Amino acid sequence: MSLKWWRGKPSSDKQQYKSAWLLAGAIATLNLVFLIGLPLSLWLIGVWKLVYGVLPVAIAFLCLPVLTALATLGLLAFTVLAWKNHDWSFGARSHYSLITLAALVFIGVLAYWNLLGFQF
Repeated sequence: MSLKWWRGKPSSDKQQYKSAWLLAGAIATLNLVFLIGLPLSLWLIGVWKLVYGVLPVAIAFLCLPVLTALATLGLLAFTVLAWKNHDWSFGARSHYSLITLAALVFIGVLAYWNLLGFQF
């Protein structure tokens, strides 16, 4: 991908742009690991073992949504800065805003299903 529209921009803007997209990718990856990993680990270990308490592997997977929820605050900050400073193209700002909105909705879904935090 060409970054021709970055010509003349300070390198701090480039670094902010890369950091913002790296954060969005990390949050999306961790959320996907949670969505696939928790049910898969419970299925492989056996759900019946939850009778004896919450498994350590389940506790480890339940830490991921807490981390991504906190990191979503960074997504919000980058989104506000992008729209305020008009550093990115309109398409990039819109795309990033949709990613931020998806992360916020995912937090709401996790909170609804009591998967956000340690409520066991």
